Amino acid sequence: CWYFNELSKIPRPSRHEAAAAAWVKAFAESHKLEWWQDEWGNTIIYKEASPGREHEDSVMLQGHLDMVPASDLWHFRLVRLAWCMTGKRNPSL
Repeated sequence: CWYFNELSKIPRPSRHEAAAAAWVKAFAESHKLEWWQDEWGNTIIYKEASPGREHEDSVMLQGHLDMVPASDLWHFRLVRLAWCMTGKRNPSL
């Protein structure tokens, strides 16, 4: 949840994700992970399999770096905090 919170501190509306893309790149470099980034900021991070799992199928996770601003910032922060504390995507508040 720490990484999510750190990324959440970076303003990144659509078409202005450069700072978030730089954060993702720095994350990969700090964890000694191979990465690739195109001129638009699309970023791929490669992570080797855990020892003993090299024979298993690969997994790919995809997401967006941009964030649509919430109309109620306090509610957004409360939901994010509840998610981090409970691990539930939509905890009842």
